[in-house]
Amino acid sequence: MSPNEATPAAPPVSPRRRWIIAFVALIALPLVLFGGLVILLGLRMRSASALARGFCAEFTVGAPGPDGAVARRARELGLQVYESPLDPGRSRVEARSGVLTATYLCAIEVQNARVTSSRYVQED
Repeated sequence: MSPNEATPAAPPVSPRRRWIIAFVALIALPLVLFGGLVILLGLRMRSASALARGFCAEFTVGAPGPDGAVARRARELGLQVYESPLDPGRSRVEARSGVLTATYLCAIEVQNARVTSSRYVQED
């Protein structure tokens, strides 16, 4: 007796069952993809927030902040950096990190090579 004779043939799939499987696949696939996108964006937002928050934690009020060191460190971390001189010997460095739906900002003010203000904000 050969194996083909011993195993019965699988019953054919009914047309109604095919439509149900196709309908479920058409509904389930976009929902799974959308769920994956939401999870991915959530993880990227969390990472961007941690990056900006960690940068602010590095430069606490009263810490030394020599000329250009704050902006240089922000660039090393991959943050978008905006520098603006306020007065002679006083400047502000804004470092941003974000994704599509949220931007996180760490603004640090330096005066006479000392950090005078450090602020973390979610902009969007």
